Amino acid sequence: MLPLAVFVLSLLGAGSLIIVLSFASSAIQQLKLYKRTAEAQKQGNPDYERQGATEQGATARGAGDAVADAINAYHKKRDTYEESQAQRDNVNVIVLSLTGAFALLAASAAIVSNWIFYGQLREMQNEKRAWVGVTGAAIEAPIREGHGVKMKLDYINTGKEPATGVILTYKNGVFSKNDWDDGIAAQTINTVASQCFFLPDTLPTAQSLFPSAQYITHLNTNSESLAPFQRVKATEGIIDGSGYLAVIVCSIYRSLNVTHHSSFCIFYNAKQTDPAHLSFCTVGNKAD
Repeated sequence: MLPLAVFVLSLLGAGSLIIVLSFASSAIQQLKLYKRTAEAQKQGNPDYERQGATEQGATARGAGDAVADAINAYHKKRDTYEESQAQRDNVNVIVLSLTGAFALLAASAAIVSNWIFYGQLREMQNEKRAWVGVTGAAIEAPIREGHGVKMKLDYINTGKEPATGVILTYKNGVFSKNDWDDGIAAQTINTVASQCFFLPDTLPTAQSLFPSAQYITHLNTNSESLAPFQRVKATEGIIDGSGYLAVIVCSIYRSLNVTHHSSFCIFYNAKQTDPAHLSFCTVGNKAD
C-alpha cells in the first residue's frame, strides 16, 4: 500500500509541476512578445522606415541603396526567426500541458485502482477474520432483593480463524419503566456501549476462541471484581417487573493482527423476559 501511495503522489507532483512549468513558459513567451511589440512601437514602424530607406536609396542611389537593402534583409531575417521561435515555444507549451494532463489522469486512475483494491482486500479480510458475539444469556439463580443477579452468558466465534487475546468486560444498569420507555435508558446504554471501542488493547495471555466453538461465562452484577460504582443489586422493581436490568457486554479480541471490539446489550424484565432466555436490547449492539 505504501509504495503505491508514494507512486501516486509522485505522479500528482510531476503532473502539477509540468502544468505549472507550461503555464510559466507561456507567460514568458507572452512577456517576450509584449517587449518586442513595445520596442517596435518605440522605434517606429519598421515597414515605414524600410520604405523610406528604399525611396531614399532610389533617389540617392549608390551607398545609401546598399545600406537600406542590408537593413531590410536584417529585419526580414529577424522576423522569420522570431516567428519560428514562437511556433516552437507554442508547441513546447502544448506538449508540456498534454504531458501534465496525462500524468494527472494516470495518478487519478492509480488512486481509483488503489481504492478498489483496498475495498476488495477489506472484504476478503472480513470474510476470513474472527467475529466474536454473544448468542444468549440466562438468569442462573432466583433473584433476591439486595443481592447481585447471577447470569450465564453464551458467546461464540462465528468467523473463520481463531480470535486471540479475548477479554470480556461488562457494566450493569437499573432503569425505571419511565426511563426505559422515554429513551433515557437507550441513551445511557449507547454511551456505555460506545466506550467499549476505546478500551485498551487485548492481553496476549487472554483467552482464545476457536471458530464455531461454544463458550460460556458467568456474571454477577454485584461481583467484587467490579468497581463499586459498577455493582448493581436487585431492587424491588427488578423483582416485580416495574424496573429493568440491563447488562452491556464488551468483547475485545485480535484477528489478522488487528484489534476488534464488539458490544452487546441484554436486559431482564420480570413481566417481559423469560429468565432462561434474556432479551437483547434494541440499542448498544455494535461491532468493528
